[in-house]
Amino acid sequence: MAARRTCCTPSRPARLPLSTRPRAGFTAEEWAAVLDGFHARGLADAAGAAGALTKTGRHLKRTVEKQTDDLAAAALDALADDEIAESVGLLRPLAAAVVASGEIPAQSPMGLDLTEVSPAPPPA
Repeated sequence: MAARRTCCTPSRPARLPLSTRPRAGFTAEEWAAVLDGFHARGLADAAGAAGALTKTGRHLKRTVEKQTDDLAAAALDALADDEIAESVGLLRPLAAAVVASGEIPAQSPMGLDLTEVSPAPPPA
């Protein structure tokens, strides 16, 4: 099952300050409030943009990541290896279109690396 997870599990993201993580449509003020809430719940070591996840915050993040990986892997368990390969191949053009639209970067702070599906930049 570990091999099956590699097609749905993002690469490990670089450790970034919470202030530079994706804001998912939040305004700067709303995101600051989220970060302050992390601090108030003991998930970040400082309020606002300077905060980084605490040991408790990192544990919660790992727990959530494992749960989402397990849920994604369950869908793959029903497929044979050749069916997984075919599905990934069929989804590559869709992934390339999403990256080309600018909605998500080819390399995101959450660790998703779509550089192999992103189109080449236009010539200068």
